[in-house]
Amino acid sequence: MRGKFPSLVIVALIAVLALATMAAAEDGTKCREVSGTIAANLTSGSTAQGTVTGGLQGSVTASFTTTPQAGGSIALSLHHIFVTENGDTLTTQDTGLLVPVSDSPGVYRMTVQYTITGGTGKFAEATGGLVNHGEAVLNSTPAQLTLRYGGHVCTAR
Repeated sequence: MRGKFPSLVIVALIAVLALATMAAAEDGTKCREVSGTIAANLTSGSTAQGTVTGGLQGSVTASFTTTPQAGGSIALSLHHIFVTENGDTLTTQDTGLLVPVSDSPGVYRMTVQYTITGGTGKFAEATGGLVNHGEAVLNSTPAQLTLRYGGHVCTAR
């Protein structure tokens, strides 16, 4: 059962995002699905910067704090700023978890739940949510994150 837990969490989060999308459609917003990848490096002990492909193509900066958990896991509290190739920004406030990969010191499975809090340009007053999952290699220099994201971004019609 232990190996199935991250998959069950991801399925549950996708279901929650689907329900949130239906609710957003009822309140006069227009939602669109986005997905892609994030490749980032830690640039300090509390900041990461990277490249984004897919629906939010451009760059991303994340600032975060960490809280050690039982079993070697690490809870994350994050704030992201995505900047698309067009110069629009999307901001999020997030929670995440790093779970150590057995027999791979310094390597973690990473999952983050993003809550969209606004932005600029076409993302002004945006809402919605994203989920990512992937790998964090913290024992490399610089530490590297390789993630896939998906979810929905809702804007005023």
